[in-house]
Amino acid sequence: MSDINRQFDIDIDKFAKQTGIAVGLLTKHVALKTFTGVVQRTPVDTGVARASWEIGVGVDPGPTMPDYDILSKAAKIKTAPAYTAIFISNYVPYIVALEDGHSQQAPSGMVEVTVNEVKSELRDLTR
Repeated sequence: MSDINRQFDIDIDKFAKQTGIAVGLLTKHVALKTFTGVVQRTPVDTGVARASWEIGVGVDPGPTMPDYDILSKAAKIKTAPAYTAIFISNYVPYIVALEDGHSQQAPSGMVEVTVNEVKSELRDLTR
């Protein structure tokens, strides 16, 4: 587990304890905010990159065909049992280039910006 993921887990646990919100509910909220954020920030040319974000409950869904029904993907988060990992993935070959800012539509990327935003929200709420 990377340091950023470890700190993110610590932040979620701290927030859950301070607010009394169940970790499972909080995890779903964070996953939904993260998924929504990365999808909305993904640059659109043909729409394939945006349509290729996927949700996996307990397992990385792996490469899939682009699916433009973002709402049905987000609904998968509701099925996640407490303490189960929720994976948000995208396997288009150029997703790393987009994350590295190779699009004028998202010069700062999508994932890191979104994760930092969600982490900041959690920190603000725990103060």
